[in-house]
Amino acid sequence: MLSNSTDNAYTDKRFRGPLLTEKNYPTWERSIKMRLITENCWEIVVGEEDAPSAPELAEGASRAVESAHTVALKEHKGEAIDFAKRAGKAASIINSTLSSGVEFYVKDTIDPREMWKFLGTSLP
Repeated sequence: MLSNSTDNAYTDKRFRGPLLTEKNYPTWERSIKMRLITENCWEIVVGEEDAPSAPELAEGASRAVESAHTVALKEHKGEAIDFAKRAGKAASIINSTLSSGVEFYVKDTIDPREMWKFLGTSLP
């Protein structure tokens, strides 16, 4: 059950925290930070983890190197999917905990890093 109720709280199966208003940024920030840490998304939000880069293959590489590159590409794909899922989850967590009065600060982005930055610099 998801709820944005009139008591200014966000609730789902595993979490209950305040909705962000123009007056409760410090409380909201700590609560959401803990949720993002729990969901393994925090490093993405604060820029300590970037999307993984695809491995490059040098021109004229041997068959053995090409074979290793193919394995590395498969691993990269899995890492990239995991990163994208966690980034999406982070954006969803942040967006789901915004009151209607502050949603406009992040209306033009779905990047959790940008959302966090905009909210942190726009609210006291």
